[in-house]
Amino acid sequence: MEKLKLARQKIKELQECPCRSESESRFYHLMRLAPTPFCHVDSNGNVIFVNIRFEQMFGYTIADIPTLDAWFQKAYPNSDYRRWVVETWDAFVNDATKNGSDIRSAEYRVTCRDGTDKLVEISGVTFGAEFLATFHDRTPQRQAEMERADLEAKFSTVFHSSTVGKSLTGADGTLLEINEAFANMLGYTVSEMQKINFANITHPEDIAESQKLIKDLLDGIAETREIEKRYIHKNGSIVWTSVSTRLLRNAENIPVYFVTSISNITPLKEAMAQLERSNRDLEQFAYMASHDLQEPLRMVSSYTQLLAKRYVGKLDEDADEFIQYAVNGANRMQQLIKDLLQYSRVTTKGKSLEPVDAHSALAEAIGNLEMMISEKKAIISAAQLPVVMADKGQLVRVFQNLICNAIKFSSENKPNVTVSAQRNKYDWQFCVADNGIGIDDKYFEKIFEIFQHLNSGSRYEGTGIGLAISKRIIERHGGRIWVDSSPGKGSSFYFTLKGENDA
Repeated sequence: MEKLKLARQKIKELQECPCRSESESRFYHLMRLAPTPFCHVDSNGNVIFVNIRFEQMFGYTIADIPTLDAWFQKAYPNSDYRRWVVETWDAFVNDATKNGSDIRSAEYRVTCRDGTDKLVEISGVTFGAEFLATFHDRTPQRQAEMERADLEAKFSTVFHSSTVGKSLTGADGTLLEINEAFANMLGYTVSEMQKINFANITHPEDIAESQKLIKDLLDGIAETREIEKRYIHKNGSIVWTSVSTRLLRNAENIPVYFVTSISNITPLKEAMAQLERSNRDLEQFAYMASHDLQEPLRMVSSYTQLLAKRYVGKLDEDADEFIQYAVNGANRMQQLIKDLLQYSRVTTKGKSLEPVDAHSALAEAIGNLEMMISEKKAIISAAQLPVVMADKGQLVRVFQNLICNAIKFSSENKPNVTVSAQRNKYDWQFCVADNGIGIDDKYFEKIFEIFQHLNSGSRYEGTGIGLAISKRIIERHGGRIWVDSSPGKGSSFYFTLKGENDA
C-alpha cells in the first residue's frame, strides 16, 4: 500500500514536469516508473534524470546529487576508494567516446543516504558525451556467496585436519574428496586413493551391506547409517572400520552429497578376538579341570565317608574330628567342582533364545526348591510375568539361584519372596524381593564375582557361585543384573530381559 501511494505521488510530480510535447512527457513518466534504477548524466557532468527505483535503492533524489561530482562525494565517502572509482569511470568514458558507444559494467561499493553500503553492479552506455547508467544491487548475492565460501572453508578445514577418516561422495557415487587420515589408514596417498575404485578395496563380504547403506539413505529410511566394514589395506591386510554415513540434501530435498566418517577399529577387533579366544580357553580349561577332577574326588569322598562309617567312635576324639574334617572338605570340594562346571557351561552349553513364559520358568524353579521351601516354611508369591526371549533352562536357574539365596539368607522371620516384572522402554525388568538379612552397599558388586561368599561359618552354606552364574546367564541374554539392599531390611535383585517382540 505504501509503495502504491509513493508511486501515485511520483506520478503527480511527473505530471507537473514541463515537457515540450505530450509524447516526451509520456516517455519521461515511463522512465521515472521503470523497474530498473538508472540515471542520465549530460556532457557537462550534470545529473539530469534519476528514476523512482534509483531513489528507493540509494535514498538520494536529484536534488541531493545534481552533478556527477556530488554523486561521487556522497556515494564514495572514502577518498582513496572514490579516487579509484573516478579513475575507472573516466577511463571507461574516454574509451567509449573514442571507440564509439559501448556498454561497460563493474561492481562498486556504494554508500546510501542512510549510511549503509550496497555492493552494486553499475552498467553504463555512452551516446556522444552523455551517458546513461543502470544499477543492480548485488549485495544479497555476494553476501550469500561469501557465507557459502566461509562455510566451505570451515568444512574443508575440519574435513582435512580431522584425525578421523573422512570422505565426500556425490549422490551418484563419484568420489569427490578424501582426507589424509583415511588415505593413511589404508596405506595410500590421497592422490592414489582418488584413482581407486572403492569396490576393489572393500572386503567382498561387506559390499552388499555397503550398497544397502546407500540405498537406505537414498530411500529416506534413515538420515544416518552406521555399519562395521572391512577395507583391504595396500599391503593386503584387513582393516576393520566403523563407518558412519550421512546423506546431505539441497533445499529441494534432492540428494547431493554423502559425508562419511571412518574410524579404524582394527586394534579393538583384535583385542576382542583375543579376549574371546582367552575366554574359550578358560572355559575349556574350567570344564576339563572340573570334569577330570570329579572321578578322583569321588573316590576320595567315598573312602573318607567309608572311613567315617567304620572308625568313628572306635578311635580317639581327635581322630573322629579329623575324619569329619576330611569328609566335609571332600564334600565341599565336590560341590565347588560341580558349580564350576555349571559356570563354564553357561555359554558353551547354552541353548538358542526363544519365547519363554517367565511364569512357567518360575514354577519349575519353585518345584526344584520344593523341599527347601517346605522346610523353611517360605512363602513365594508372583505377579503376572511376561513372555521373554530366553534359554528356559538357564532362566529357571536364575530364578532358582535368587529364590534359594533369599530363603537361605533369611532373618528370624519366615522367608517371604515376591517375584514381579515391569515393562521398560526397551525390555522387561524383573525383581526378586525378600525380607532377609540384607546386604551392605559396599558389597553390591562383589557378590556377583565368582566364589565370593560374604558370610563365613557354618550358618549359611554354599560356594558363593550362584550369583556369578546368574550374572553370566543374564549377560548372555543381553541383559544386566543388580541389587538394591540394606542390612536388616531385605534385598531386591533386579535383572532385565528382552520381550518376545523387542528388537
